[in-house]
Amino acid sequence: MRIRILSDLHLEACPWTWRPVGEDVLILAGDIADCSPAGMGRRRQLWEAIATAGVPTLYVLGNHEGYADWIPRDELRARIAAELPPQIQMLDRDAVDWGGVRFLGCSLWTDFSLLEGLRRRGVQVSQELAMHAAGIGVADFTFLCRSREPGQLPKRISPEDMAAWHVTDRVWLDNQIRQADRPVIVITHFLPSPASL
Repeated sequence: MRIRILSDLHLEACPWTWRPVGEDVLILAGDIADCSPAGMGRRRQLWEAIATAGVPTLYVLGNHEGYADWIPRDELRARIAAELPPQIQMLDRDAVDWGGVRFLGCSLWTDFSLLEGLRRRGVQVSQELAMHAAGIGVADFTFLCRSREPGQLPKRISPEDMAAWHVTDRVWLDNQIRQADRPVIVITHFLPSPASL
């Protein structure tokens, strides 16, 4: 099975034209395009190209898909899923069997423990410190929201939300892998392990 993996295309900023190169399965591992007019238009062009080529495609959302609009994650997932042609299947804690392989997909998010235990500038890095620093300096906590009520400001996600989503994704993955009765390929947007660096 020939698998092509694309991630972090950020089509809203970098126009690019996909062409098949003989892949049996195309994996889109998140951050394909945000919700800006340019991003949505270029994402639709990609969907059309994939549909025309007929390449089976598995798609996991990244953190940037929700940028440029204050869309809660569930609403974002539904909006993008409604755009997808039949050749593209979104995986958000979902599994699909294809070619004798089980594909598992989720964003995986982060639990902020990647640097835990290291020393930086004389300071011991902890999960708590990493979450605090991310809350101040990472754009996700400005541009992503978890809920939006009419007439009110969106409720932004927090590092604690993201860490909780990571745990939920990880538990789901662990259970799916344990129950698998065939080879498994895991698709995530965030790194599954420090060894992935």
